[in-house]
Amino acid sequence: AGAGLRTLVSLKVSASGVLATTLVNLTGCLLAGCLFGLTLSSQWVLKDPDLHRALVFGFLGALTTFSTFSVDAFRFVQAGDYVPAAAYLIGQPIAGLLMAGVGFWLTKSAATV
Repeated sequence: AGAGLRTLVSLKVSASGVLATTLVNLTGCLLAGCLFGLTLSSQWVLKDPDLHRALVFGFLGALTTFSTFSVDAFRFVQAGDYVPAAAYLIGQPIAGLLMAGVGFWLTKSAATV
């Protein structure tokens, strides 16, 4: 399901792929952070570790794509676009970490209310 959603986003968002890759990766990071925040809540009904692994590693793992991110970055380098390559290689992991933190904070805060 995650790979199908990624393909749909790629088809709808951009022909170059960079925007679609960034969108699915950052969305995946946000959702992973949300799931992590929810697992710490005593009210979280999906405490089953197998279900948690299926959601994070299965669905979100298929949605996000490190290999496409790497190829997109390589295309920038191959074209001599070093500044966009550096921005992409540095910016996306930092933004992903921030999105995971936002997801964690949102769900952790909501779960404790």
